[in-house]
Amino acid sequence: MTISTRSLLILGLIIAVPSFSGAEDRSRWKAEKLAPIEQRQWIAALKAHRTRDGSTVLEALRFVEQMRPRAFKIGAFDIGYNGASGLADSVGVGYYIGLKRAPVDEFSAYFLVRRADGKISLSLVNNDSGFQTAAEAIEGGRDGLLRFVDEEYGRHCLDAQTRQPIC
Repeated sequence: MTISTRSLLILGLIIAVPSFSGAEDRSRWKAEKLAPIEQRQWIAALKAHRTRDGSTVLEALRFVEQMRPRAFKIGAFDIGYNGASGLADSVGVGYYIGLKRAPVDEFSAYFLVRRADGKISLSLVNNDSGFQTAAEAIEGGRDGLLRFVDEEYGRHCLDAQTRQPIC
């Protein structure tokens, strides 16, 4: 099977996605799932990660959820897998903008995971897009995330002409 990769910028994470050519069997690609205990460790590392203002990621998320209950809701924490290798390489948090809270309405912010000497460290993906990603906003702390959510709510949930809520 020949696999080439293409990169997608998805709210702060560049994910390599397998691209299959011809009639090759797509079912052969498979993620190498982390053990449940390691998944919990990665998610705990994200929740406890200190942002630039000194708050943890979880504290920043909860602050914004409390300040903007109609505009922001924390979703599920999850592990991200590299599409080319199938290896776990990131950890993320889902979130909702506006009152639409179906699974298809969930956005995601991912942080890259580096493992060395049994320690987990998190980093942001290099972003050359010129737009702030959700992961960058979270890394900025509570106030930075609050500004980001306000901007995203305005972009996604307010009618451009009437400024009335649509979600």
